[in-house]
Amino acid sequence: PVFIFVYDELWWIFEQLFDAMASILGCGEVEMDVSVFAWALQPLGQRTSVGSNFGRPHRDYSYKNCHAANGELTVLTLWLPVVQVTI
Repeated sequence: PVFIFVYDELWWIFEQLFDAMASILGCGEVEMDVSVFAWALQPLGQRTSVGSNFGRPHRDYSYKNCHAANGELTVLTLWLPVVQVTI
């Protein structure tokens, strides 16, 4: 699935998100972390949704790794579907 990163369209989507992320984080500039990845999620067993790929809610970073000493958010994780999805 990481082959998707060769397409300009995906990078265009990311580029459009930088201003929104800076606004959410309350800063003038943001950087993209090198941990960008693509997943091909599939329904498991008899379940019909890909939400079952993650059995429990989780965080991508611990609190201390995504907040400054004063408690301000420093990291924002975004999971973005790049195919048609239903909710």
